[in-house]
Amino acid sequence: MRLGELARAADVSRDTVQYYLREGLLPKPRLRRKKLADYDATYIDRIRFIRELQENHGLSISVIKQILRRQKRASSLERSLFRLHSKYFTPRDHLLTEEVVGEEAFLKATGLGPKWLARGEEWGIITYEIREGAKVYSHEAVTLGKLIVEMDAIGLGPKDGFDREALKVSINILRQLVEQVNGHFARIYWGKLSSEAFHNKGVEALEVAALYFYHLFRKLCKEHTAAQIRRLAESQDAAGSEPETR
Repeated sequence: MRLGELARAADVSRDTVQYYLREGLLPKPRLRRKKLADYDATYIDRIRFIRELQENHGLSISVIKQILRRQKRASSLERSLFRLHSKYFTPRDHLLTEEVVGEEAFLKATGLGPKWLARGEEWGIITYEIREGAKVYSHEAVTLGKLIVEMDAIGLGPKDGFDREALKVSINILRQLVEQVNGHFARIYWGKLSSEAFHNKGVEALEVAALYFYHLFRKLCKEHTAAQIRRLAESQDAAGSEPETR
């Protein structure tokens, strides 16, 4: 496709495409003939990715260049995981915590089906407030809905044999942990701080604790998965080395 066609397909201006080319964010295009560049569909994906890094994360051109270089060396799995993280971990999420009003809007925003929305609400995973007679879902609720859909997309859904009752179990375990952590926090600071200072300290502690448990859970999952893979490889090696019986 020509430069103008690429700009329209990627929903950017021609100047933006040319700027990305000058800065080395896009590879030099193949020349169909002298001074006539030809761009394929990979340029559209790359431009959208660059825009995502700029708009969602506010990254500079130099940092984006580093990310693109790393992405070039990364495996398809690593690229997929990076896209997943960039999709759900954006500074904008903390600054603009958008809410969704009504079940229909929630289903449209997340892609979740009515049945699983009802289950999520029943289990307390997806919660809402009632305002002026309508359900109002928080940004966190919308994100959880999207992630349940994401699980299904990667093979962790009911059709794959994954029992979503495990999600119900997980929230009960985490609720107990939250109650312990919050109780410990209250015992330390209640009565020692003004109500405003207590609230501010609590909000700050919440964010630190949430990040701590996210990274701890991710670390334990990676270690457990690696151990499972090692055990599987060892059992296969052992089975392959057994002498034949006659």
